[in-house]
Amino acid sequence: MTQVRGAQASDNSDLLSLFGRCPMEADISLVVERDPDFFALGRARGEALTFVAEWEGRLVGAISTWRHRAWIRGREGSIRFVGDLRVDPSARRRGVARGLALAIIEHLKTLPAAPFLAATGEGNSAVAPLVSAFGAAGPPLARFSSWQLLPIARLRIPASLDIGAAESRDEDEIVDLLDGFHRQRDFAPVFSDGGFRTILSSSGMQLSDYLVARRNGRIVAAMGAWDASSIRRTRVAGMPAWMRGLSAAARGLAHIAPVSPLPRVGAHLQFRYVRHPSHAAGEEEALMALVQSAIHAAGDRRDHFLLFTCADDDPLARVVSRLPKLRFRYRLTSFLDDRSGASLFPDDAGVRQPAFDDAALA
Repeated sequence: MTQVRGAQASDNSDLLSLFGRCPMEADISLVVERDPDFFALGRARGEALTFVAEWEGRLVGAISTWRHRAWIRGREGSIRFVGDLRVDPSARRRGVARGLALAIIEHLKTLPAAPFLAATGEGNSAVAPLVSAFGAAGPPLARFSSWQLLPIARLRIPASLDIGAAESRDEDEIVDLLDGFHRQRDFAPVFSDGGFRTILSSSGMQLSDYLVARRNGRIVAAMGAWDASSIRRTRVAGMPAWMRGLSAAARGLAHIAPVSPLPRVGAHLQFRYVRHPSHAAGEEEALMALVQSAIHAAGDRRDHFLLFTCADDDPLARVVSRLPKLRFRYRLTSFLDDRSGASLFPDDAGVRQPAFDDAALA
């Protein structure tokens, strides 16, 4: 019989092993590795909790939930996400995923009501037990794309902009810009009152990882480029034969042509997450310049790509519309909470330009 309980620090090695046994299957199969500390990513996400499932004395499943402050309808509130669902292949179709979901539901009853969300890959049927247990509230709230921006070209950056790493003197100005931009996007993080400091406490993140664009001395655009590899890495577990051949050919040409590096089976993907891209009114060009600068830096590091995620209908998508890129799609789903589900959007206007919790991808 499956038993579900809250995870403890002593479960660390078993959780790392579980994730290693559960690759994400697709044309390119990927394994998420979170050693040495499984729980470090949860701390970066906010107020986090993980449940584990045991079957015949073995840890065979896991799921996490986390909460952080967020803008909803232009007012400060909080949201919860659910993710990290993994079930050992030897224990599937035994109700493990459903048992984990029910444990989360019981836990939520002890907490203040809040919107409860999950991001799942488009076409990912493996999450069906989770959706069934929670009771998905209608169609997806939004569809997101993670754009893998390829560093295969050096793009021109306007001379009218001064671009560089953020400095300590910039922090207050950056917070004002980030909050002013994201206040209009439901589920975006709150940066004031210590929110930005909390984000900067993420492992691998510091103030200088934010790029800023100045025009006439004023910051008009900002975005972070997060190297999360100290708490989360993605290893390529498999790929089709044609892609393996292409990857080998690209590596062979790298010394004579500016070819973007392609991954090989068994290697880790090298990339950074774009965090909180923002710009002042009328300064979309400045944000484009920041993205281009970050792509140049990715090429200099020989990274595979720069990851930029936004809702499909977000004007932010225009920033990357003309760049060489690959795409992965997500669905943002709202789950029922009897205490808040009916009043989440009382004016029935739906979600207003939703933002994605970038740490959910990490």
